[in-house]
Amino acid sequence: MVVHVNHTGANSTKFKLLRLWLPDGGKDPHVFRLTHELEQLTCFPTNATLQGDSRGGFVVNCDPLPRSYAVVEVQMASGDDEVESLWGFLKIKPDVFDISGGWIASDINGRNSLTIDEYVLTLSKMHVNTGQIEEVPGYTDNQERYNRFPFKRFNRMQDLSRYDTEELLPTIHAVEFIGEPQYGGGRPIPPQEVWKLLAPYHSSRLPTSVTLSEERTWLYYAGLSDYPHYDAYRVIAPAAASALRFIREHACQPITAEDVAAHLAVSRSTLDRCLHAAVGHSATAAIMQARLASVKSDLAETDLSLQAIASRAGFASVQHLANLFRERVGMTAGRYRRDMRH
Repeated sequence: MVVHVNHTGANSTKFKLLRLWLPDGGKDPHVFRLTHELEQLTCFPTNATLQGDSRGGFVVNCDPLPRSYAVVEVQMASGDDEVESLWGFLKIKPDVFDISGGWIASDINGRNSLTIDEYVLTLSKMHVNTGQIEEVPGYTDNQERYNRFPFKRFNRMQDLSRYDTEELLPTIHAVEFIGEPQYGGGRPIPPQEVWKLLAPYHSSRLPTSVTLSEERTWLYYAGLSDYPHYDAYRVIAPAAASALRFIREHACQPITAEDVAAHLAVSRSTLDRCLHAAVGHSATAAIMQARLASVKSDLAETDLSLQAIASRAGFASVQHLANLFRERVGMTAGRYRRDMRH
């Protein structure tokens, strides 16, 4: 195990030992018991001491661990021998690097794409080894073909009695069915709802995932799953990722969907088709969504007038913003500001 510590205190502190707590009975992810107490730490810096406002850590070896959740306790000793504990909660899983091609299984002239050699060979040459798949007729049920062209599963996998097995675990990258919760197919999915959707998998050995594509939402969602994926997952859909990035950076300027298409050197219809496949709506809707996100942020975090906020977010008039905000959010901008501050 490798442990990193960012020490923000003023006084020095020293690494003492690591204690590991595993689920009681092997399955229940809510009740833990102490199973390991490890003192043979290979520290950096080598004197095991962190001065004020510094970083360091250690490497420690232990016996093989079960694929489950664990609580990690790092004990630190200060100059007066006072011991403090730092706590972490994590999923024990193989540390691997996979590249997903997203929705790699589709119908091509009546055949599933994963049954076409030229297609899967192309994905392999792109180093894609994972896809948004679960069971694909003619592919996952054809052991000879699957062994020849193995792509890891990356989907809901709700039947834990089937997927949480020694046979299939190596073929699974992660559970992923929520997509990008900050979009949610038109309605953002609150973090608590994401947690509830992933809760049935907590007692399994399957790692969970959400996909995040905006830095500002990372802190709300990243800790809810075992694998927080970032925007680079769009290996075979660069136009959608590039379009959304351009929109996020320029939405508050007077841009249109045609400007986004011109930036990507694609037609407007191609752009909208790509965005619909990726996030479920058009470029115009994505621009408006980004502008409303800016408005919400200003309402919650500043005392700017609605007129100033409308201008900053690229709206032609404050009345247009007021009407649109009430229609999309279900309340007035003034009420939203009051609710966010209480």
